[in-house]
Amino acid sequence: MSKLLNISENTVTVKLIIACALILFLGFSVYNRLDNSLDKVVIRIKTRNDNKYLVNKSDVQSMIRSHLGYEIVNSNIGKVDLYDLEAFLEDDDRISRAELYIDKRSYLFINILQNLPIARIDVTGGEDYYLDYEGKRIDLKGDLIRVPVVTGFVDSYSSSYSKNDGNNLNDILKVARKLYEDDFLEPLVEQIDIEDNDDITLTTKLGRTKIEIGSVEGLDDKMYRLKTYYKNGIKNIGINKFEELNLRYDGQIVGKKAS
Repeated sequence: MSKLLNISENTVTVKLIIACALILFLGFSVYNRLDNSLDKVVIRIKTRNDNKYLVNKSDVQSMIRSHLGYEIVNSNIGKVDLYDLEAFLEDDDRISRAELYIDKRSYLFINILQNLPIARIDVTGGEDYYLDYEGKRIDLKGDLIRVPVVTGFVDSYSSSYSKNDGNNLNDILKVARKLYEDDFLEPLVEQIDIEDNDDITLTTKLGRTKIEIGSVEGLDDKMYRLKTYYKNGIKNIGINKFEELNLRYDGQIVGKKAS
């Protein structure tokens, strides 16, 4: 019995020695790796389907350089705060999400997911901006993204405008979302104009036809009628017969003939 106990104790001792050695080895490896420098920085940006960039690789490099005060490439790995850099990049209104990691080759990967602009607000006497799908403001920088341009009597943007039913940005966002969500209508409309009574008119890229939406009440039905007209109606009457289409009336499309 004592021999069996001795064998068992020896086995446990050997396992503990091996475990400690592994821990020391791993700790030494991690320490050495943290003392290494980054060999390369790889920036990858996911864009909309049109491959237009709100923020490009040079922008990201400049932002990080400004934040750190030096070029991150060749930095000591142990001094790179990935969480801080992710939070810093996500503070930019053009960036929805930033993910950073360092691989075994000492490459720093920066993966950027852009925000999703769905309308560009034309501000009279001020700076234009985008609205993203969530209704947040995106500053106009870099390449222009081809989305419907909103003109007319647009109410001022504030971070809390969605809580104010009287702010017509809420109506604009509803229309812009409907257009964005429909693969047929999205490329059709190039302008959303809002009047001083908050009625909305769309302008198409095809034939420059104006489409009177009126209020956003019954918007789903109005968009359905509009799509049906362009898919089926113009085959019979031609695209240039009407210079205006009125969708204000339930179940109808009233056309004003081109002069």
